[in-house]
Amino acid sequence: MRFLKPFSPILVLAALGFTASHATKFARSISLAPVPAFAQAAPPETSDPAPSDPAPVDPGISPNVQPTPQTAALTTRQQEYEARLRDRDKALSAGLKGRLLRVATPYSAHLKRKVAAWVYLPPGYEQSTARYPVAYILHGAPGEGIDCFSQGHVHRVAESMILSHRISPLILVGWDGQGPGGAEDITNFLNRRDGYDMEDFVVQDLVPWVDQTYRTVPDARSRAMIGFSAGGYGAINLGLKHPDVWNVLASHAGFFDPEDDFSEMTKILGPISTSLSLWQANNPLLLARQLGQGTRLHLYMDVGRSDPLLSEFKKMAAELKARHVDFKAHVFAGAHSWKYLSLHYRNSLLFADQSWKEMARG
Repeated sequence: MRFLKPFSPILVLAALGFTASHATKFARSISLAPVPAFAQAAPPETSDPAPSDPAPVDPGISPNVQPTPQTAALTTRQQEYEARLRDRDKALSAGLKGRLLRVATPYSAHLKRKVAAWVYLPPGYEQSTARYPVAYILHGAPGEGIDCFSQGHVHRVAESMILSHRISPLILVGWDGQGPGGAEDITNFLNRRDGYDMEDFVVQDLVPWVDQTYRTVPDARSRAMIGFSAGGYGAINLGLKHPDVWNVLASHAGFFDPEDDFSEMTKILGPISTSLSLWQANNPLLLARQLGQGTRLHLYMDVGRSDPLLSEFKKMAAELKARHVDFKAHVFAGAHSWKYLSLHYRNSLLFADQSWKEMARG
């Protein structure tokens, strides 16, 4: 679903004078900040040695070739771009009591690359030994992981609620759910037919890495998925398919039928005429029909009255109501916008906090 146009690193690189080829290559191989020591969880007493990650390589520059004016200019532009990223990081973190970290995930065989991730650690994390629940934040399409922090301000909403004692401290994790081509290289958080397996990455790589790297509560009852627009689809779809990984699901202005994004879904899954089983397996409306009567589902959804996805919201709500599933749904004033999202992250974060506490009580 194409509603919001986010910041694109490739466009910025092109504006700095990169060729299209170099812009794309460099955007894929940005050297990201390592996880600081204070943020890391203690390693297990025994573990198999992890394979070393491939080092990022400056695109178009061989370490065995003497620099030329062209490669020197390319290196300068890389440095300028990295400086812009650092400036953006400072702006996003300004005034926080907690920490917002830009990090790189380990190399993933499912994606054939590392991806950028943003991790918010709550106030007091450095001084504590406590473990925290985690909310995974899914962006829209076209889009990037940073959008929900730079445009939706999810980390600032969460910190305000933590400091005012409306919710308990938690960790937020956002990541680049698009393909290697940038914001327009859409996955909708699915395994694509071209072999770029975003769903497998999230379930098999991202969640275990977060649990190993940060002091989390490594349990489905202490994890949530919160998504906006196409990320709302991703949160509900992945959550319904993997209840052993996430027990709390939330959608802001999402869609729930892959046919609602027919063109992109055809690119991702293949033509519906030849890939019907894949379309059906990734249809939250159909997944909802498989839920037992009276299922206790920790699911939250909202949408704006002026949002073109209001009709899709009503379809999903009707499916859940028909099965007497326990869920929460709200229609608020507003449209499909960052303003709407930044206002209503507080609703999904509060819902997650209350659901986690309810499940902890048994």
